[in-house]
Amino acid sequence: MKGAMVPLQESKRIVSIDLLRGLAILGIFLVNMPSFHSPLLYIDGAERWAGGWDRILYSFSDIVAQASFYPLFAFLFGFGAIILAVRSEERGISFPLLYMKRLSFLLILGCIHAFFIWHGDILINYAVFGFALFFFIR
Repeated sequence: MKGAMVPLQESKRIVSIDLLRGLAILGIFLVNMPSFHSPLLYIDGAERWAGGWDRILYSFSDIVAQASFYPLFAFLFGFGAIILAVRSEERGISFPLLYMKRLSFLLILGCIHAFFIWHGDILINYAVFGFALFFFIR
């Protein structure tokens, strides 16, 4: 069907990308767990857990998990934009219009989430940087 974006058939999905995206989301969820139950916004975790196993696990989480999963998810976000560009051009759909619609929806969803649900929202950042990415896609 030319000119319409429909969900991708499961046989055409890139399974390794889906697995990496799921791993990154799980890692981000685990990294954010302390923020869900403690006031990490107002305290420095390095000072709170200054020694022993607490400090070792906090440092491990910070270096291995946070420093890995956030960049991986950001990379996959950009990679998804490139795949969307290629597939929308194959179908004869205007990529700039489609991409701006998606980013606008992401920005609105991010604002609702950040202002009414949880202060640690990152969707606004993805939307803003996605708008910036738009100018570098070609």
